[in-house]
Amino acid sequence: MTAVVHAALFNPRNPERLREAVSRAALAQLPSKPIAEFVSAVKEVIAAAEVVEPTEIFAHDAIERLKTVVAEFEARSEVAR
Repeated sequence: MTAVVHAALFNPRNPERLREAVSRAALAQLPSKPIAEFVSAVKEVIAAAEVVEPTEIFAHDAIERLKTVVAEFEARSEVAR
C-alpha cells in the first residue's frame, strides 16, 4: 500500500478518482479500522487503477500485488466461515 500511496497519490498525472481512492485506502489501513473496510477501500483503488494505462501508474506492480492480497484475504475469510 505504501508504494501505491507514494506513486499514485502524489502524481498529478494520475486521475483524481485514483488519488481519492488511494487516500481513502490509506486512511482505512489504520489499526482502529475494521479489516473489511480496508479491503473494500483497496478494491476501490484497484477499480480506479484499471482505467489508467500501466505506464501512467508508476505503482502498477504494487497494485497487482494488492489484487493478490485482496484475493488471499477473501479466500481466508471464506474458509473461516
